[in-house]
Amino acid sequence: MRYDYWLLRYVPNTVRGEFVNIGVLAGADGHDWALRRVFSFTRASRLGGDASLASDWLNRLAERVQPRSTMFGSFSPGEALGIEGISTYWIERQQGFLNNAVQIAAPVPVEAESAQKAADMLFDVLVLENPGKGPIRRKTRIMSDLQREYLTEARLKMHIDLRPRVKAIVGAQSGTFDFAVGQNQVRQLTQVWSFGLKDLDRVDQDVRAWSYLVGRIRDEGGRVTATAVGHPKRVLEISPDVPVRVVYERPETESQKDHFRVAQDAWSKLGVAAFPTDQMGRVASEARRLVEAR
Repeated sequence: MRYDYWLLRYVPNTVRGEFVNIGVLAGADGHDWALRRVFSFTRASRLGGDASLASDWLNRLAERVQPRSTMFGSFSPGEALGIEGISTYWIERQQGFLNNAVQIAAPVPVEAESAQKAADMLFDVLVLENPGKGPIRRKTRIMSDLQREYLTEARLKMHIDLRPRVKAIVGAQSGTFDFAVGQNQVRQLTQVWSFGLKDLDRVDQDVRAWSYLVGRIRDEGGRVTATAVGHPKRVLEISPDVPVRVVYERPETESQKDHFRVAQDAWSKLGVAAFPTDQMGRVASEARRLVEAR
């Protein structure tokens, strides 16, 4: 099928004209839509400016795209202006409005089986998130897939039920979780792990540091401070018994499997349930139940 795709760019200084591709939007009116975006803005930040503005804009775009990703049928331009709709008309309007830090390139046609396959294929070719760091790119793809599960299957709302890349604080200790679920209180914390790094000792170190933070949460609870452009700052409490989940890329080599078993042993002692990527839907389904039961 024929789709159009749009490159999404971070442009900190329009005079210099420098930019970094930060995502791919693909779709067709009356059919499916999909978004692949970066989660790390290290490369974009090297150009200067405040790359977090691009992150917040991408999060809001994800809210608009995901509800349409599995729905079919035509919709009007007026409908496209609502939070749950997207169309070429809406994109054209955004191209006129966005002429500073975030810009949308002109549409380009592409043939693909689905909008998601088009976005995935083009993202791998046109968007360079972390040069020379393949495992980090794999983790980013897993995070993107998991976020899609949260938004489409669990029907969570970005910055209301779902908060990506949050900072958890326990006493004087702090650390990052890839996702926190909950409105007034954290109902679920999730972390993505990849064991494809050549430096597996670094993975062990990161797992130990993360597990220590989870252990502190189990002892005394903690809090998450959530900030995003267009949303009020929120402080969410973390209870000691909060469900903590891991989504991991299956290890392949014997060495990777050995390091994974060490991590799995530490997680099990902390009550952390781990799921391979092909079972990430279970994590999203649990999140939906936890939100509905609040």
